[in-house]
This record gives sequence, C-alpha cells and structure tokens, in this order.
Amino acid sequence: MIAQVIVDVAARQTDRVFEYHVPSDIEKEIQVGSRVVVPFGPRKVQGFVIGLSETSNFKGKMKDLLVVVRGGGDIATGTIYTLWKSGFRVLVLETEYPSAIRRQVAVCEAVYHGEALVEDLRVVRIPMPLPNPTLKIEENTVVTFGKDSTLSRNQLLQEIDACYLKEVVPLMIDPEGASISILKP
Repeated sequence: MIAQVIVDVAARQTDRVFEYHVPSDIEKEIQVGSRVVVPFGPRKVQGFVIGLSETSNFKGKMKDLLVVVRGGGDIATGTIYTLWKSGFRVLVLETEYPSAIRRQVAVCEAVYHGEALVEDLRVVRIPMPLPNPTLKIEENTVVTFGKDSTLSRNQLLQEIDACYLKEVVPLMIDPEGASISILKP
C-alpha cells in the first residue's frame, strides 16, 4: 500500500504530496487523516495521510529501505546512529566475539549483553541463521537458528520489523554476511 502524505514543514519546496510505502504489518492502522511520522531528508517529520493507493506515481522502484552495516564498533556506531536518526532502517551484522576500543559507546556490546544503549539509540541482538551462503531461501523455507530454534525467511523479516516498530536497531551475529543474500536489502 502507498500512502500520499503532506509533511508538516514550512517550505515552498515541500508544498506537495510525498509518497511512502506502508509496511504490511501496519496497513490496517493507516487511513486517510492519520497523523504519521516519516523519514524526510536527515530527520523524521510529522505528516498527514491524504490518500491511499495500491500503486504509485513514482517511476522508480519503491521499497522499504534497509541499510546493512557490517560491524558495530565504536567508530561504526557513529554511522549507525546518524543513519537511524535520519530515518533509515538499519541492520547491524557483527562477529561472534567483537572487540571495540571504547566499549561503552559501541553497539557491538549487544552481542555480549543482548542489547546496548548508546545515547538514545537502543540496539537489540536477534537470532541469525547460519546457512550455506549459496543456499537460496524462499519465503516458506525454514532455517535453523543455533541449537533449538527455527525461523522461516518471513519470520526473520517479521523479527527485524518488530525491532523497528519498537524503535530499536536489530543486530545479528553474521560474520560472513550470509543474511545479505537472505534479506536482499
């Protein structure tokens, strides 16, 4: 579903309708007249939904943008923080035993503690499959996560989306970057 949104920004260049893809898990909650918060340049702004449609007038490919950052050390944390504050969906991939010079300001600490908090950025560790990187994972394929849990590709995407709904950044242990071919960001 596509939402036509007018943003609450007082500038002549914004005096038009902007289109945003509505994630499937919140489609039922969005309706004409809804107040929404949308990514707009380097920040998030409030806007109002003035229309809904199944198609877009935008000629390019519209999709939910996912930025994958490999590594959550203290320097990468600054980049992750900036992307997240700018409204991008960010996924952090990390090694099983990461190291950081300044551990108190590095999101990689979520590997050891399950979550990390740097200023107002909260990062949570989520499970990650360790499949053969050449394995093609379709929507209903079940993937083993560690010793005792399995998730389908759709369930993995739902787990990541659940983090965004809670306004936290997901982190997965994936030193080889196998999730990139699974998630297709």
